[in-house]
Amino acid sequence: ERAIENEDGIAINLINLSIGYQRLGDREAAHAALREMIGSSFVQFPARRIAEAAFRSAVLLLEAEDVPAAATALVRAREACVEPACGLRGRLLNVQAQIALLDKDFAGARALAEQALGINRQEGEAAEQANALRLMGAALLELEQADAAQRAVIEALAIDKGLAQPVKILVDLRLLGRIATARGAREETRGYYERALAVARAAGDRQATIDLEQLMRGLP
Repeated sequence: ERAIENEDGIAINLINLSIGYQRLGDREAAHAALREMIGSSFVQFPARRIAEAAFRSAVLLLEAEDVPAAATALVRAREACVEPACGLRGRLLNVQAQIALLDKDFAGARALAEQALGINRQEGEAAEQANALRLMGAALLELEQADAAQRAVIEALAIDKGLAQPVKILVDLRLLGRIATARGAREETRGYYERALAVARAAGDRQATIDLEQLMRGLP
């Protein structure tokens, strides 16, 4: 029992280390911490920790736009997520939906996001509910269902504001700007981008600020 506790503690420390590196923008160091768990032949980590490490690896790989590697990491996470207390079902479905979206399987992405939303609501995972709604909105936009897309992303925005997540709020507002453009609502488009620009400036996100300023100069 003591050995299991030590292995679990080591796993938690490595996952937290990876999260810390990710927040600092050091993706390679974040990956390295996870690889110590996923590829270890010396320590038998609990399955739920392997699942979490593989899930976080998939997220990092998606940030790097390495979709095939992210899909492989997702398979590893799903294989390890076999315990009743795994607690990652909704998160894994969100990752699967994001992969489908990047692969341009928009109908599949919408279905997966809807499934993820239901599970995350049952499990009380507010941030993951917002992720699912945002993915659903992006898929619906590509499926030319702009009104439904807007409803989904407005709901995601409300959750993200409640959680005080400026990075996600910025993504929501930019997506709402794209949706408003698809709806032909020029004033809404400008309004969403102005709000996004204010969030980017407040967060000190220089690249997002530059991108939004350039985008707004091109608006009719």
